[in-house]
Amino acid sequence: MIDRSPSALNMKIGNIGRLDPELKKKNISGLMHGAKMEEFIWKEFNKDKESLVYEAERIIEKFQISQLKTSIFSQKKKTIQVKIK
Repeated sequence: MIDRSPSALNMKIGNIGRLDPELKKKNISGLMHGAKMEEFIWKEFNKDKESLVYEAERIIEKFQISQLKTSIFSQKKKTIQVKIK
């Protein structure tokens, strides 16, 4: 879906973890470096979990629709190739 390895996802979570004050209270620091986008996302959704869930579901739905369209197109293309032969 996002073309990342499990290790890369783990690193991304660690980068976001550095911003979480609840983790800091438990002496968990997360990773030291990260991207500005992680900070933006944290600020945008940290206090609004419902919006985070909504946006995540919206992104997943867009991906699923895209995958469905690709699958339908691929099936039609195979059908056309069979009829031409």
